[in-house]
Amino acid sequence: HWRTHLLVPADGRVLRLGPFGGRVPRRGRTLTPAEWQRLRTGAGRPAGRRGVIHALGKAGFPEHLARAASLAPDGHLARVLLGQDVEWPDVPAGFDHDRFNRHLRQQWGAHPGWAKGVYCQTNTKRQALTDLVAALGGFARADQLRAVFPDLGIKNADLLPMTLTRRARNPATADWPPSVERVGQWSAAGKAHEHAVCSILCPGCGQPATAVVRVLEVPGALLCRRCLIAPARPDLRFPPIYATLALPPTAIAPALVTRALATQIGTVTKGRKPRPRQSG
Repeated sequence: HWRTHLLVPADGRVLRLGPFGGRVPRRGRTLTPAEWQRLRTGAGRPAGRRGVIHALGKAGFPEHLARAASLAPDGHLARVLLGQDVEWPDVPAGFDHDRFNRHLRQQWGAHPGWAKGVYCQTNTKRQALTDLVAALGGFARADQLRAVFPDLGIKNADLLPMTLTRRARNPATADWPPSVERVGQWSAAGKAHEHAVCSILCPGCGQPATAVVRVLEVPGALLCRRCLIAPARPDLRFPPIYATLALPPTAIAPALVTRALATQIGTVTKGRKPRPRQSG
């Protein structure tokens, strides 16, 4: 939403015209709760970020990483990268701050490629797929998923790339692993009901890990919302602030779960939309 006004000199005075306003639909990347909080509080303004970027540059970080790190919430990451012993907020008793800070310095110190204007990369479809599979009990056939994909804004063609590691164009950039795992052998000749996926389980609680967090320091780009453990790095616990770097959980209506689980084999095929349900 935008709002402005005009100041026009008139007869030795200033005439104020407006306000004028409007609404422009959002396009591009969806913001995380942490980023919305920065906008509401005014944190992370360009003037304040310039000093952080300059300090990180003097510390040896290339511009793309310095700019990305300056966008991290509350400035904790930048202070760690500048060598400070940061105490992370809202962590449970016994949290190893030093170990976590070492992890951050190791991940960012390797100087991987990254988009300089983005710290956290989001994908609403990946988050929706992860939540859907978890809502279906942690296992789902491809035809069951396709039966309800239109309700979640996901296309049938999205399933294949989202269940494979997305290779970065820049070989120095970290790949984006899938947030669900394929089950069995997938092939072009296979039928939709012969392909399946399962949730990636948290090693702490054994439940599906569903927080898709695409930042440099989260291995596998996936966290458990309960335990804040990355399945790809079960020995490391993340501070609660990292839960706000995932998009909110996708609302999966019970009726959607029921419809997906009731999908009969052969009613949904690859590349085709599900057959419409008969009314009455």
